[in-house]
Amino acid sequence: MRNLTDKEWRILSNILVRVGIVAYASLFISLFVLDAYYVARRPQVPQPDEGWTIHLTVTPGPHYGSAEDQAKLETLSFWVFIVFVIPAAGFAIRRLKLNE
Repeated sequence: MRNLTDKEWRILSNILVRVGIVAYASLFISLFVLDAYYVARRPQVPQPDEGWTIHLTVTPGPHYGSAEDQAKLETLSFWVFIVFVIPAAGFAIRRLKLNE
């Protein structure tokens, strides 16, 4: 395998940064909208007859939902954290490989 040239490293870095920022922003906005939806539509006390007995840990304040609601919030939070690595890798290439 050959070494990449500075131009190729710069292109790779730009792609990682741009794709990562778009993905991160999309997931963050999705998490914010889902969180706002649960705050507006889920009760602040458990309602077993509706199946809303799980405390939603990502939402501000005491809001209750189903186990599926909590799983959606946790999964989206996980992916927001993971996708943060993509632009970080692009910036690391700029810093370590290209000395920018």
